[in-house]
Amino acid sequence: MQKIILFTLLAGLTACSSPTITSESLSPSEINDIRARVAELHPDLSTRKQHEVTQLVVRALDNMVFIEGGTFIMGDFGMPCEPGSTQMCQIDYDT
Repeated sequence: MQKIILFTLLAGLTACSSPTITSESLSPSEINDIRARVAELHPDLSTRKQHEVTQLVVRALDNMVFIEGGTFIMGDFGMPCEPGSTQMCQIDYDT
């Protein structure tokens, strides 16, 4: 009987402990900061849901890439009037 109770307690403790979140770009202390912020902002969520939100944030940060700053010109500059031509014609999309 004691073995059954001990097994039940250990199984419950294992189910309650959340798996470790790992990251390619964040340190364990940064992950803990995210975990604490999620718990602070969403205290009404279950521990499991807080863990899932933390995983989502860490995964999103891992998937970000650095893009060098700079400038670009946005807009439609027309298209060649004839194939191979360097003369550009304006396109009217509002017909």
